[in-house]
Amino acid sequence: MPSPNRDSGGGGSKIAYTRWEPLETQDEDTENQNNNIPFHTFVQEEEKSSTPISRSISRRRYCLYEYSIKTLGILIIIGLSWIVGFMSRWGIHHYYVDPRGHCVTPVPYQYDPETAQLILEEVGHSNIAQFLGDYTSYPNHQVGTQETDNFAQNISELWKDFGLDLVEIDHVNTKVPIPDQKIPSGITISDSEGNVLHTLSIPFDEDLVSFTPSAIEKGRLVYGHFGRFADFSNLQRLHQMDFNNSVVIIKVNHLYHTGSMVRNAQNVGAKAVILFPDPFPYTLSKNNEQLGKLPSNTTLSTNVKFVPGDPDSPYLEGFTMPSIPVIGINYDQAKGILLNYTNANGISHDFWYGLPLNTSVEMNFTAQVEVYRENTPVKLNNVIGTLRGRYEPTRYIIIASHHDSNHQGAARPGISHAVLMELVRTFGYERMHGWRPGRSIIFASWDGEEIGQLGSTAWMFAHQKELISRAVVYIDLDHLLQGNDKVHVTASPLLK
Repeated sequence: MPSPNRDSGGGGSKIAYTRWEPLETQDEDTENQNNNIPFHTFVQEEEKSSTPISRSISRRRYCLYEYSIKTLGILIIIGLSWIVGFMSRWGIHHYYVDPRGHCVTPVPYQYDPETAQLILEEVGHSNIAQFLGDYTSYPNHQVGTQETDNFAQNISELWKDFGLDLVEIDHVNTKVPIPDQKIPSGITISDSEGNVLHTLSIPFDEDLVSFTPSAIEKGRLVYGHFGRFADFSNLQRLHQMDFNNSVVIIKVNHLYHTGSMVRNAQNVGAKAVILFPDPFPYTLSKNNEQLGKLPSNTTLSTNVKFVPGDPDSPYLEGFTMPSIPVIGINYDQAKGILLNYTNANGISHDFWYGLPLNTSVEMNFTAQVEVYRENTPVKLNNVIGTLRGRYEPTRYIIIASHHDSNHQGAARPGISHAVLMELVRTFGYERMHGWRPGRSIIFASWDGEEIGQLGSTAWMFAHQKELISRAVVYIDLDHLLQGNDKVHVTASPLLK
């Protein structure tokens, strides 16, 4: 068999039988022969050349080719894996994934009327009455007080005894503008010559308009109806009412958002706003017989933020509070101001129905509104209890009320709080006897609701990603009992 190192003619060049075998240097005779080859002949025979440079280029080309083959193979494997995974998921999609993309346990369950009847029979009216009595036994439930701290702790301990799987108190630290106890807010009315005609001082415990700035402003006193955009627009267009640099007096009822009223007044140029409760929407009637109405000396308690939640929260950007002072008075205090000092000249009956307004005389009186507030740190206490679901524990049914109130709160939120407590006791009792709901139930008793949904909004922002994908329904018990003897349920369209 011939040797791998063969001579060609008189030369002694070596030939490599593998691509990675190093090539030895040619001897001098072969180099002299190559030097005698014309340039154009060298170009034509370049592929046959055995110089180190040409073989290095060939080696790199092979490496690139081999790398491309490996990369293509990896991509093919990834593509096949994706196809297999997609087909597998598609095959079980209807069993494990609902139309919204949530993974669920493929265990069928449905409404059980017998269990529902047992739960209804467990609910006791006497228990609800006892919970209401416990709630009203506290002198107040104001935000940031020691009483409300103790009350939240009491709720937490009871829920644990009732048998919930998990109970915790969610603390939220914030600041709330509290009325200044040293300087009361008030209203001063004077004529065009500056003579003081009427003064009104608001006691500390009756100055219950939350999140108004501390300021002193004055302007011509004019009537603004409900403070809706349509009200200001029609009063300006049809009755030539001028709201620029004015103090607007507005009536408040449960149909319209108070913060929006103040924002509209601010947008039309008002310097300050006076709010009073409208007495007529609160009349309760049965068969056209008057049963009762809101007492005329009832203190107005409301907040004037434009949106729910803490204005200092990092989740809320832009202006969320009015820049003009807002003061609240009761209807007894408002009647004299409306009749004697408020300009409502020429407005139609639709705007003043039932109110003691003088619509036949042009009045030109100046009202000065003084509001004093101090930003006070407070701690909110949201009580959160969870009853884990049997089949879909990651889907949440949220049932909630609130426990804060400016007074004893018998009507609101006392009734709703008592019903919430009885629901927790009932479901906890059933759970300790072997029953569980299909989905998890979250019970919540919020703090800071009376001054603008502070507690619930803070908790929602803290859990918003989880709630977006897992919350199914929210049941609000805050307005559980009001109106006449007819049942009236309001809900989003999906719950109709």
